[in-house]
Amino acid sequence: MLIYGHRGAKGEAPENTLSGFQFLRNQGIHRVELDVQLDKNGEAVVIHDDKVNRTTNARGAVSSYDASGLAQLDARGIWKKKFLGKDGIPSLRAVLDAWPELKSIQIEVKEMPLNQAAIAAHRIVEICKHFQLHERAIITSKHIPFLQHLRDSHCEQPIGMVALKINKGLVQQAVELGCSYLCLKWKFCNPMILEEAHAAGLHVSLWTINDPAHLEKFHAWGVDSIITDYPSKFMPVYTPKGQG
Repeated sequence: MLIYGHRGAKGEAPENTLSGFQFLRNQGIHRVELDVQLDKNGEAVVIHDDKVNRTTNARGAVSSYDASGLAQLDARGIWKKKFLGKDGIPSLRAVLDAWPELKSIQIEVKEMPLNQAAIAAHRIVEICKHFQLHERAIITSKHIPFLQHLRDSHCEQPIGMVALKINKGLVQQAVELGCSYLCLKWKFCNPMILEEAHAAGLHVSLWTINDPAHLEKFHAWGVDSIITDYPSKFMPVYTPKGQG
């Protein structure tokens, strides 16, 4: 079972920041889930919300700033005393530039107008090619029209469907969308959906697991990977061979 840091290490460091991703690397984890929005120029920047209000010292829509302006904000939030030095919203390129040891990255595109999502998809694929990520980068989303766009545009990167709940036909839908990952909310995972997903050739990744006590059960069930806010809690408990 592989461990991914959620937005870097959301429970232990500033989320979706260079310092947060460095914290994750310091745990020896080189698998990460992060979120992408577009700046005013259509560049891919790493932030969960479509506004900067919650995570920075500024206000307004992400799309009202350019990448250089976003990088100048202070996104440390409650972690200012622990993480010294202003740390803003990075571009996806900046994150990848700083992470040559990266093993795998789940890049989640939030729901947005399809014309914007199409731009985001193009930017992400372009960046993945530049960094030669190939199978290491998975583009994920819960937005079905966006996943349909990826499929119909013959996206070369692996695709993942983010599911908030389990519906009848969920696995079949993921397969029809051309997905190779199924990213499930952990509370709704069960052995039957895992068996069905694996039979369809899907990698099952669970989010967001923050209690290491759940690991033994999910490992026994055959879960492929988990996403956590607290990577440092998990490494002493369960460090599979070749985790890196």
